[in-house]
Amino acid sequence: MLNIIVFFILVFQLVSYILIVKKLKDYFNPVLFTSIFIFIPFCLSTFKLSVYQKIDYSPYVYLILLSSSAIILIHAMLIKPIEERRGNSESSKLDLSLRKNTFLVIFLLNIIYVVSYLMENKMITGLYLPLSSMDEVGDIHLENIPILREINTVLRFVLPLLNFYLYKKTSEKKYLFMLILTIFVPLSRGSRSAIINAILMIAAFNFRKIKLKKAILLAVLCIGILIVAISIGNERRGTYTSKSYAYEIGVSQTFEASNPVHDIFSWYYGYYSLSFYNFNSSLINWEENKVYFNGLANLNGLLTYFFDNYPTQYEFNSRIISVNGAAVVPTAYYYYLIDFGIVGILIFEIIFYGLLFHYYRKSINNQYFRLVYCFLLLQVLNFVFYSSFYSVCLYPILIIVYIFKKVSHKRSRENYNERISISYNDGL
Repeated sequence: MLNIIVFFILVFQLVSYILIVKKLKDYFNPVLFTSIFIFIPFCLSTFKLSVYQKIDYSPYVYLILLSSSAIILIHAMLIKPIEERRGNSESSKLDLSLRKNTFLVIFLLNIIYVVSYLMENKMITGLYLPLSSMDEVGDIHLENIPILREINTVLRFVLPLLNFYLYKKTSEKKYLFMLILTIFVPLSRGSRSAIINAILMIAAFNFRKIKLKKAILLAVLCIGILIVAISIGNERRGTYTSKSYAYEIGVSQTFEASNPVHDIFSWYYGYYSLSFYNFNSSLINWEENKVYFNGLANLNGLLTYFFDNYPTQYEFNSRIISVNGAAVVPTAYYYYLIDFGIVGILIFEIIFYGLLFHYYRKSINNQYFRLVYCFLLLQVLNFVFYSSFYSVCLYPILIIVYIFKKVSHKRSRENYNERISISYNDGL
């Protein structure tokens, strides 16, 4: 019975993807990412390929994933392309060049981000580039300094995409330099997910269809990054334990040979599939000792500075049960769970996927909404780690909205003045 549910989850995702590609001709639609980063990892985890998986999945987990996949299928069935109005093509572009100080603003944001990130490195480890001395400083990629953490978290998601957009629009190398710099700054402390997320967000923003040659180049780039990421992870883990806590070892009994394909699959299974197993264990633990934070877990971020006695991260994580010392994350479902229970998970899913597909539909012919869609994708890309939408994604979206409104106001005012001038001259 449970295997049938897994089958339907995969079928729902496949049908959803095909429907959207057929309707909108977009191969980088949301279902590509929900499949790769949420539903396929869960379905793989049900086969218990890791030696760390000892207990069975709760029926609630199957119900949650099946319901989420069904929500996506409903959106895929209902979605329709937006007809572009005649003579309105210019309004679909996020024309940041209308503001003369665009480069200055973007340049200052890049400087603030790089300086803030390096300062945080220095305050944590005494080094600006902790990766160069990982044996001495240990694994610090999750450590942070208040205030600097918020600045870095928001800007590391905003700037790579904005830099890429401006480089694509202007072909100016200064934006390319800032793009490369902002993508790889997190590598200074061994953080890999931020780099992968930035590249995937850029791909989702830039591509609808992709030629075979570009697809191969993108695949080679991703594989190269993954191999480097795995190498860094192995080095990082060796700094805090002499024991083999490697989640990669968990599938070695099934895949004995050590080669790049095995390493990548092991990394994927350990990072993504085992996270759903952690959620299963944590849900079972939560059922024995229930706790409700009524939204505070998902709003955990800047709000902590405005409220006294805000729950600590330790309190939020008090029900997490993880398989080992390396694979400890419980997916975003866990934070939905401790806020409003199992029913709350379904409510969160309905709200989020409603927003995701609403803005995705608007993004097909609109670069501004494509940016918003890509920021919403962060929730999907980070799903196995934590709930990032309300605590992280919301801030870059608000920044983009602010910039867009300023630009739109300036454009409307200029167009209005132009019309007034034409009318006056015609009268003469």
